[in-house]
Amino acid sequence: MPTEKRHRKSKTQKLETKQRKLFACHPLFVTLSIKCRDDSVLHLSFYYYLRLRIVAVKMTLDLDASVGASTVAGSDLLSKASLLAYLFPGDHGSDTPNPSNHYQLSKLRMNDFSSYTGEIGRAYGWAQRLCGLRFLERDHGKPATAMSASHMAETVKALRKRVQARLALQTQMAAFERGTVPVTADISKLFPAKIVSRITTWKSSTYEDFVALPYTAAHVELGFATKQDTYFIATVERNTARMTAQLVLSPDYPKRTPLVIVSVFWNYERNATTDENVKAIEIEVNMHFPGSRSHDFLLANQMQTLLLCFDVYLETAGAGAGAETSGPAEIVKEKIFLRVLRGRSRAKPFKYNPVLGLYFHR
Repeated sequence: MPTEKRHRKSKTQKLETKQRKLFACHPLFVTLSIKCRDDSVLHLSFYYYLRLRIVAVKMTLDLDASVGASTVAGSDLLSKASLLAYLFPGDHGSDTPNPSNHYQLSKLRMNDFSSYTGEIGRAYGWAQRLCGLRFLERDHGKPATAMSASHMAETVKALRKRVQARLALQTQMAAFERGTVPVTADISKLFPAKIVSRITTWKSSTYEDFVALPYTAAHVELGFATKQDTYFIATVERNTARMTAQLVLSPDYPKRTPLVIVSVFWNYERNATTDENVKAIEIEVNMHFPGSRSHDFLLANQMQTLLLCFDVYLETAGAGAGAETSGPAEIVKEKIFLRVLRGRSRAKPFKYNPVLGLYFHR
């Protein structure tokens, strides 16, 4: 009786088999469902990879029907790669917390760990701690039950806050794309009833575009803008005058206030390096915007402050002896200023007093 001839696997086939086995996970996994304030539910599935000896997370987000309209520019806010990135400092989930994994991947001629996160999930540091894993040399990746229990409440709280903040951010950006600013009720009374300047465009940008601008170099050097941040561009107009705002949002918004850098196009371009009053607008928007009980709408408060400052900037043009008078003739003076310009820098009164309805210098 003839015997079947057994074919030996080639070296390539053996290597591919070992590569597949490297990503073998335990047949059991745990799914944690976290219900948020607006009835949206965040589902986190934790998988343990036997050979890598790490835990990776795959997420889905079920949005409640009451959640507002989506946004084109902010479409990435709720993505799997973005939503949970940097929940804690330095923890982006695209690298492995286990140092030995780099050797394992290199030995099997595989790509960097980040190339496989779409397939196996993201190995966040907080996920390792929730599951009781540490990767200090003395621990050898052994479970630490006490640490896991103490970290649970903190992590769940951070996850809820992140989802809530991103949903609020999506609502704000959808409004910006429509040319409106969704100011909350407790904040609207801190602004004048009428603001003429309007947002005409809102779109996403990139780190490369931001650093290419000649007036952003100082912010990049000081670390206020990094590759991990998200970038947007807003155009604000009033008649023929136009302002462009570069916005930098950190992954942990609203813990860190968004950075707003502006330039004014009015006969010629002005920015903070060439015009002291443009610099004053940036200070007002980044530091002195009104607070809110709803901290998640911080960006909307900043944008409303930006619109107000642009109104003041335009309506005070041409004031005082020797001041420029070649601004747009159609700018109607609607606001009351006790003093239009102050000092050698000819500072403008960007501070609004809602009780008196007047504008003051800082």
